[in-house]
Amino acid sequence: MIRVKIVGLESVLEKKIYDMVDYFLIEKDYEYIVEVESITLEEAISQLENINFIRADIYVFDKNILDSQKGIELARFINTRLSRSRIIFLTDKVNDYEYIYTRQVEVAAMLIKSDNKKFKTHFRHTLDVLISRIIESRNVPKIMLKCDHAYKTYLVSEIFCAKSIPAKHKISVDLEYRSEIFNENLNKLAAFKDYFFRCNRSQVVNVFKIRKIDKKNRIIELQNGQTCYYARGRGKELFELFENMYDLDNRVESLN
Repeated sequence: MIRVKIVGLESVLEKKIYDMVDYFLIEKDYEYIVEVESITLEEAISQLENINFIRADIYVFDKNILDSQKGIELARFINTRLSRSRIIFLTDKVNDYEYIYTRQVEVAAMLIKSDNKKFKTHFRHTLDVLISRIIESRNVPKIMLKCDHAYKTYLVSEIFCAKSIPAKHKISVDLEYRSEIFNENLNKLAAFKDYFFRCNRSQVVNVFKIRKIDKKNRIIELQNGQTCYYARGRGKELFELFENMYDLDNRVESLN
C-alpha cells in the first residue's frame, strides 16, 4: 500500500485536492493500493510521535504549514527521519524557493495553486511521478548504516557516492541534497556490486547516478554535479560495467 496524507489545508482547498487525488487514482491502474487521508497539523505530529503508527509515503503541505514552528519541525522530521517520504509543497508564489530554503526544508515538488487548470495538470503529473518512483523503489535493496547513536536505513538507490574518512574511521555518504557521516567502512556499500563501483581506494559511486565519464582525465561526473576520479586500473572494469547497462556511446564522453 502507498499512503498519501493531505496535511492542514483549509477546507475548500482540502476537498478540491482530495477529490482530485481520488479521481486521479480511479483512472490509474497502479499495482499497489493508494490510500488518501486528510489530517490536521496536530494529527500529523501526533501520528509521527507514535512509533507504532505507519508513516505516509507522500505528504501534501500548504504554505501556511511552514508559517508555524510546529509545521517546520514536522517537515524537518519527515526530511531527516523518514528518508523515503516525500513532501509536495503548495504555494501562491512562483519560485518560492527562498521561503523553503530559509526554513531548511526539502520538498519533492513546489506547485502553484492559483492557476486551477495548470495546478490540476501539474499536481496529477507530480503525484504520478512520485507514486511510480515509490513502486519502483519497493524492489530496490535497503542498507542500514550506523551513526553515533542509532542506525539509519536507506534505499541503495538514494546514495550517490561515499568516501572514507580514515582519521575518524568513518565514511561520508552523499545523498541527493545532503551528506551524512556514519561509523562504517566502504566495504559495506561495495558489497552491493550491482549498484556501487569502487572507483579508487577511498571512494565508491552509485553507477546508476553517473552522468558522464571524462576518459582523458579519468573523472566521473554524477547527476548531482559531484565529481570523483577513478584509478587508472579501474577504467576497463568501469566501461565493461557500463556496457552491460547502457549504450556506451551515449553515456561516455571524452573531453579533448
